[in-house]
Amino acid sequence: MTEGRPPTAGSAPLWERDAEIATVAQALDVLCADQTSAGSLLVLRGEAGLGKTALLAETRRIAERRGCAVWSARGAETLRSVPFHVVRQLLQPALLSLLPEEAREYLGDWYDIAGPALGIADPQEGSADPQYVCDGLVAAVRRLARREWPLVLLLDDAHWSDQETLRWLAAFVERLDDVSVLVVVTRRPGEVSGDGARLLDTVAEAAGRSVSNLSALTPDATAGLTRATLGRHADDAFCREVWAVTGGNPYDTVELLAKVQDSELPRSRHRPGNCARSTARPAAADSSTGSRDSGWRRPGSPGPPPSSAPASPSTWSPASPP
Repeated sequence: MTEGRPPTAGSAPLWERDAEIATVAQALDVLCADQTSAGSLLVLRGEAGLGKTALLAETRRIAERRGCAVWSARGAETLRSVPFHVVRQLLQPALLSLLPEEAREYLGDWYDIAGPALGIADPQEGSADPQYVCDGLVAAVRRLARREWPLVLLLDDAHWSDQETLRWLAAFVERLDDVSVLVVVTRRPGEVSGDGARLLDTVAEAAGRSVSNLSALTPDATAGLTRATLGRHADDAFCREVWAVTGGNPYDTVELLAKVQDSELPRSRHRPGNCARSTARPAAADSSTGSRDSGWRRPGSPGPPPSSAPASPSTWSPASPP
């Protein structure tokens, strides 16, 4: 399931992500084998809670184990109007490691153009041409990538990046033929329109077949995760209810199972919804799931259930994933 790690409840967001992890591992093989190899771009696309951030964390783990430098940044919905916010965040490790004279040497003629955008040089009088600044940033990152090889760049929640970062990213990923670097980008479908959507489409086109559209967990995977978390005594009916409640969303599944584990009814039979009653938003019962009491008990549960029946799983409502 994960390189060097068996499937466990702790790796829940990575269940059924073997294909994506294999693609990452293959790209890292190419990156680490030859400093003259072409760069690679991977795009992970999916709704909230499907494990995009977890896949980036796994990419970091594998890359660092192979001796790669890893720089990362994350878009933020409330900071989309801050120019160059995400690309500055991405390059921070390199910028902090350079003395001013070293930065000027590495950036060369682009220092006065890219430096202000990166926060390492005072802005020049007048407003710089946006395209010229973008070209300067592309040149700066290309030079830093050669200096830091093997380098992996991770950009999470690209749909919330500022326009200037997206403009740089779209230009940079189209010029990976002669710079050995791995770029991994995550985004949600939708979430952005106008120029931002166009720029993200450009990134996806540059990735070609290396765009992975993440899907929810299958019922079998949800059952496996449920038993890995709660024990093998979770029966089929119970596991089906977990999947019916969460729709196979890994984040929601983990949240629900955590509530089951934290329940104050350790000696009773559990249904997926019963331990979220105090925090759940009320919802109408869903008879379409055909739910019933599963009869499952936690290991070591000796007695019969209490007289009051557990709540229906449909009463559970997950918190919003990050």
